[in-house]
Amino acid sequence: MPPMEWQGFENPDNNFVVQHFKGKEAYIERFQTFEKKLVMALYDAGVPILAGTDVTSVPGMIYGDSLQTELGLLVQAGLTPYQALDAATRAPALAMGDLDEWGTIEVGKRADLVLLSANPLEDINNTRQIEGVMARGNWLPQSKIQEMLDALPASYETTGDPRE
Repeated sequence: MPPMEWQGFENPDNNFVVQHFKGKEAYIERFQTFEKKLVMALYDAGVPILAGTDVTSVPGMIYGDSLQTELGLLVQAGLTPYQALDAATRAPALAMGDLDEWGTIEVGKRADLVLLSANPLEDINNTRQIEGVMARGNWLPQSKIQEMLDALPASYETTGDPRE
C-alpha cells in the first residue's frame, strides 16, 4: 500500500473511518451477522458466490491480503473451504465465460496459481502459507516475492507516490 494511502487510513481523523466505524461497533457486528446469513441463503438458493474484494474503493484494503480475509469470512458464513476457494477460482472464470482459459488447473490453461505449504481444505487460513506463485507461467519462489516486497518501500522514496 502506498505510504500516503496508509497514512491516510491510520489517521484517527480519517473521514471514512469516523463516518462509518467510530461508535458503531454494535451496528457493524449486527450487519456482519446479517451478511453472513445472506451469503449462505444466496448460496443455498443456487446463486453463484464470487470472491473479489473492493480493494480500490474501500480505504485500508490491501491487495492479496483482503482476498485471503474474504475467504475466511466466506467460511465463517458457512461455506466449506472448498466452496470458498471455488468462489475465488472456478466460479469467477465461469461467470466471465473464460473457464476454458483459467479457473482450474488443467493442461492447456493459463498457468496462474499459488503453491501453499499447508492444505487450505483443512484450514482456509492456510492460503497464507505461500511457498511461491506461478504468474503467467513464470515461477516466483517465496524468497523472490519477499525480496520484491522488501524493495517496495525504497521505491516510494525514489519515485514518490505514483498517484501524484
